[in-house]
Amino acid sequence: MDYPERDSFALETPVVAEVREELVERVATGQDVVLDHGLWTRAARDGWKKLVEEAGGSPRLLYFPVPREGLLRRLAERNERKDANTL
Repeated sequence: MDYPERDSFALETPVVAEVREELVERVATGQDVVLDHGLWTRAARDGWKKLVEEAGGSPRLLYFPVPREGLLRRLAERNERKDANTL
């Protein structure tokens, strides 16, 4: 990473705001959109769902089940890396 980890969420905030704006614009024009973003909590998922609905879209949540062992292995591998996708 080229910035301190503690700054991650502050740096992410304006990017997410821009993504939200573009999502609304595209959904409002009838475009299909895929949002690939960590929606860790129900509240976060509900917020994005409401945003899509208010823009005239029909949200669909896709869930890909992975065994716990697989998730832990992937996290361990990711935590060893030092690139932009380590968070």
